[in-house]
Amino acid sequence: QNDHVSVVKKILTKVANPSQLKIFSLTGMAGLTCLMGVTHNHHQLKILTSLTLVKCPNFTSFKGCGTSLESLTITDCDSLWKLPESLGTIQSLQCLKKRRCPIITLDSKAFPSLYKLTITDCEGLISIMLEATMSLRKLTITDCEGLISIMLEACLSLSHLCVNDCPNLVSFPMVERLHESP
Repeated sequence: QNDHVSVVKKILTKVANPSQLKIFSLTGMAGLTCLMGVTHNHHQLKILTSLTLVKCPNFTSFKGCGTSLESLTITDCDSLWKLPESLGTIQSLQCLKKRRCPIITLDSKAFPSLYKLTITDCEGLISIMLEATMSLRKLTITDCEGLISIMLEACLSLSHLCVNDCPNLVSFPMVERLHESP
């Protein structure tokens, strides 16, 4: 399992200053569980603004990615049953995309800067609760068979809402107010 961590560390040794890395994409890293373990010489990925994780089935923690993350894409990460609390320290997260992950619930209160949320093909997703998410403008949910409820309360900035192929959706409380696109 640590082979993937070693590979990523070797890659980072080739980067002149890993703490200045802004965009990071990892694919097929089965042994990777946390970014903290891949930092080189105790350099955190401090100014990382974009992170993409694809087929990292044991990944569970975002510790080590700094606090400047703006865009996060997660695909085929089987151990992410819920978004870890460590993401709540990232106040700058604007765009979150999850695809084919077994996420059970999603509560966006921890992400005050979230502008765009896209969830695709997450059949284990049961509910989405978006409360007082003042910055959320775009919400797209597609192919989530297990989705039963979406709760939207005080999402005053929401201007784009797309829900497709969620056959078990039974609860969708009324949104207080949707702003029209300019």
